[in-house]
Amino acid sequence: LDDMDVEVVNWRVTAHGGATDRAGHFEPAAVPAEAKRARPVYLAGEEIAVPVFDRAGLAPAQTIEGPVIVEERETTVFVLPGWRLRVDADGSLIAERE
Repeated sequence: LDDMDVEVVNWRVTAHGGATDRAGHFEPAAVPAEAKRARPVYLAGEEIAVPVFDRAGLAPAQTIEGPVIVEERETTVFVLPGWRLRVDADGSLIAERE
């Protein structure tokens, strides 16, 4: 239609590049970390002091009983009471219900 403007409703772009190495690099801590501080958290209407750990300081096989907070640059992990946090050999955090 010559007398009507064109309206673009959808754009689709696909790009391909060279292969990249996406493997993460984990530098384990030599010794299990201690909490750097405690933070007040409200659970079931009650304020409790929850220990806060730096993720980078956690050592492989370290376990921490919940409730606990683990902080890192990209995210924060909160583990509820009745759960246990374990650091795997590759640095993964695994939460298991007790």
